[in-house]
Amino acid sequence: MSVKWTPAQLCAIESRGCDLLVSAAAGSGKTAVLTERLIRRLCDRDEPADISRMLIVTFTKAAATELREKIGRVITRACEENPGNKALARQKRKLPGAIISTIDSFCFRVIKENFSALGVGPGVRIADDSEVVPVALAVMDRIIERRYGTAESGAETDTDFRRLCDLLVSDRDDGLGARLYGFYVKVQKFIGREGIFLSSADELERASSCDYFSTPWGAESRRTLISSLDFYRAEYENALGLVRQEEELQKKFESSMLADLELMDGLRLAAGKGYSAAAGLLSSFSAVRIGRNAVDSPVLGRIQSVREDFSSYRKNTLAPLFAPSREAISRSMTESACIMRTLYSVLAEFSAEFSAEKRRRGFIDYADAESLTLDLLVRDGEPTELAARISQDFDEIYIDEYQDINPVQDAIFSALARGNRFMVGDIKQSIYRFRGAEPDIFSDYRSRFPKLSDPKDAGSEG
Repeated sequence: MSVKWTPAQLCAIESRGCDLLVSAAAGSGKTAVLTERLIRRLCDRDEPADISRMLIVTFTKAAATELREKIGRVITRACEENPGNKALARQKRKLPGAIISTIDSFCFRVIKENFSALGVGPGVRIADDSEVVPVALAVMDRIIERRYGTAESGAETDTDFRRLCDLLVSDRDDGLGARLYGFYVKVQKFIGREGIFLSSADELERASSCDYFSTPWGAESRRTLISSLDFYRAEYENALGLVRQEEELQKKFESSMLADLELMDGLRLAAGKGYSAAAGLLSSFSAVRIGRNAVDSPVLGRIQSVREDFSSYRKNTLAPLFAPSREAISRSMTESACIMRTLYSVLAEFSAEFSAEKRRRGFIDYADAESLTLDLLVRDGEPTELAARISQDFDEIYIDEYQDINPVQDAIFSALARGNRFMVGDIKQSIYRFRGAEPDIFSDYRSRFPKLSDPKDAGSEG
């Protein structure tokens, strides 16, 4: 029995000539849509696609195997129904060599075909964690020993290293190497890799001379503050309406609630002027005591709950936010910048020695597969000539579970794309944050791409 596709699913299946992002909830048939689109393209009577000119990637070997088998079953059935169709017969023969793989496997393929440009041997292989981690920790331990020895001799730079270590562990033998290696692994999934610590240090140093609310971190705190104040103000306005309906409630609560409202409005205004202005206003605030008269009212619980919620927010959120002085924040940023620079120095040294050791042993790790592929395909933020050549090999690029993409992977596929990507995912199902997955990439595409309501609209990103 044929599947009855929804209009939105059919639009995704049939649209051509643009990058497409299919964003849908769990169980809505995203992967089924991807598979159906693939199969219809291969079985198209007028313009059949070529499976050997498709790049189809998933996040697991099991998913890749399942997709290959499903496509094989459908093509086989189509060949049986159309024994004279030579185009379908060719696709069946080409299927075993088609690129239907994990992202790592595709990256390794690119590296193997271009090993000379990377300075790695033709026999390079990908090693798993059981082989990689012991080697990495041994290299890191050598660096730690060297740095500790220099620090103990009184060198200023490695005194900074001791401070970094004191922040991470209580004792140098308490998993310090593993902690530092953990930082290294995480940043391999980001553009710039360990260099992000250096750029973070630069940003912290610039921010240290600014009002906190004008820094990237303070701006986010300010946005959250204003949003919260708007929420509590709306709650107070509703509660104050109830208070003013009963004389006894008004006597007991009105002056206190008006004072709180004045604080909310004052903080909102002061936050626009800067952190110090808002901090000064909060520090001078004194809550107005409520009247002692007993009140019996059906809305009493609601009013008390609203007041208690704001009181808790003021004491537990606002007070800690504005507790540090501007000078203390500036000092903390400067110290953090120093830590970031030290972390960069250690990881850059580790990266160089670890890479040399891996070359000596003739292997790369999974993070290398992606970062080396990115080095081949992108330079100074632009696709390389090699990327342009490889992109000509693929008429269509299919990527499943795009919500689990990381910045390096996204940059790789962006370099290869020619308005021919088909990406599916559900941001609520992102499960690989521990591997550097960045759901915000998926979210950004979803906000930037216009909605595509009809296949005839194809030709722009959708």
